[in-house]
Order: sequence, then C-alpha cells, then structure tokens
Amino acid sequence: MAAEWERAFFNYAYTGVRQIALRISIVLGENGGVLEPFVQLTKWCLGGTQGSGEQWFSWIHIDDFYRSLIFLNERAGFSGPVNLCSPHPVRNKELMRTLRQVLHRPIGLPAPAFAIRIGTSVMGIESDLILKSLYVHPARLQQEGFRFAYPDIRSALLEILS
Repeated sequence: MAAEWERAFFNYAYTGVRQIALRISIVLGENGGVLEPFVQLTKWCLGGTQGSGEQWFSWIHIDDFYRSLIFLNERAGFSGPVNLCSPHPVRNKELMRTLRQVLHRPIGLPAPAFAIRIGTSVMGIESDLILKSLYVHPARLQQEGFRFAYPDIRSALLEILS
C-alpha cells in the first residue's frame, strides 16, 4: 500500500517543488501516545515480552523527529523517500526490558500473542502494531549528516520518563 502511494506521489511532478516522502516510524514522546499503555502495563508488573518478543520495533524520539524535519527542510537539494527512525531499532523483548529498568520494575509478566489480540481489540488498536516486525534504518538521513540526540532506546526512555 505504501509503495503504491509513493509511486503515485513521485509520478506526478510538481514544478519547482521538492517531493519528500516521509516514512515515519513510531514516535516516542511525553504525555501519552504509544508509550502510555506500555508504561501502565509495566507499572502493574505486566510489562514483559509481548508475543514472541523477537519482533523488531522501529522508533524515533519526538525531539529527533522534529529536528529531522528542520534538517531536511534546510537541505534544498534533498528529495525522495526518507526513513524517520532511530538508527537502532530494538526487538520487543529489549524494549520491554529497558522500560522495566527505567521504571524500576524488576518483574514483567509476558503477554502471549492471543492476549495481545484480545487486549488491542478492546482498546481499538491494531495488534499488528505490536506483533508484527518492522526493521527500518535511517540510511539517507544519516548519509546527509543528521545526528540523533537519542539514538538508543535507553537514552530516549530516560529522557521521556524522567
């Protein structure tokens, strides 16, 4: 679906206008968002591995997201698709382990895939957002010289949750 959207987007040439397709990973920040359910589950000692725990979680800290938009805007010659994500995606088991460490919760009961499907359907969330693997790397962004303030999940979570 995304490939079709990008193909249609780039097939129509806008005279004098740069075309950049932003491929945005999960954005992590304060005040709720995607982290809130994970934080609540972890506080209740339910922040264990979800599903197999082997699925990749590609993410970007909200400050790096904003900074990357400004960075791309300042590069007049830049166009095409670009991945806005951390250079260090993590597996679900690492995400949850790091979250438990940051929140000082030594125990986190795992959630099997069937429980994730039930819970997400009640919450109105796609279970694939948790159970499917997505490994994305910001190669073009880094080639252009962008430097991440929060390249690893630990530094991002410490900043957000402290």
